[in-house]
Amino acid sequence: MTVHCKTPAKVYLVSQFLLDHYPGDLIRDHALNKVIDAAPDVQINMTSFGYGTYYIFVWGANSSGDANATAEYTLHTELSDSVKTLVPIVAMITAISNAAWVGYLVPLRNKCRGKSIYK
Repeated sequence: MTVHCKTPAKVYLVSQFLLDHYPGDLIRDHALNKVIDAAPDVQINMTSFGYGTYYIFVWGANSSGDANATAEYTLHTELSDSVKTLVPIVAMITAISNAAWVGYLVPLRNKCRGKSIYK
């Protein structure tokens, strides 16, 4: 994830668990990342955090005491390794089971073809 701030700001990434258990300003001490200053850009590596709900908090760090800050963020995504592994395996199992099913039905169809009322 890339965070871009036009003014100096502190950016904190927080999970749902941390948000529920640490109220108010305590969340800054328990954030998942240790970013001090995010002006103009900062990269946050999220690959080690796993699947879940995360919140981005931006606090202004202006020398004039202004706490307002605006940030833009870009999420860089890719497929999970488990998806890359499981989807081909499930597709192969489906193809094999369909081939076995056809292999079972063709001889049954040939056997019952003469007895059928529909031709």
